Amino acid sequence: MCYTKKIIREGTDAAVCLEIQVPAESPWFDGHFPGDPLVPGVAQLAMVADLLEEALGCPVTLTGVSRVRFKQAIRPGETITVRITPKDASLAFGFNLESGAEPVCSGNIRIAEKALKGNTTGLGIMDPKPEPMKES
Repeated sequence: MCYTKKIIREGTDAAVCLEIQVPAESPWFDGHFPGDPLVPGVAQLAMVADLLEEALGCPVTLTGVSRVRFKQAIRPGETITVRITPKDASLAFGFNLESGAEPVCSGNIRIAEKALKGNTTGLGIMDPKPEPMKES
């Protein structure tokens, strides 16, 4: 595993939070960057997708990301809180990564409807109809 994780709470607003640590020996740091390791942006998006899969209880296929902002580097051993919140009962989710109270990364992610066949209760999804992702 590239990181360790622990669900820290499931909010009443249907959000899910996960605490993540990426150990120094994670393959994500191989060549990224020697002498100044940081978690690549694509790995941060992979963490969000992993949390969605765990929360929904099924594999997901990402169909889009938008408004992604990388605001701070994630270093080896740093504890990161990942929060995912459904947007408007659609297949779109907002996400935030934080280190302490400092924002690290944020954006929106969208998944394919086929991932939710028979599972429309995870993360407050009640009506999985594809809609264009709304910009916020």
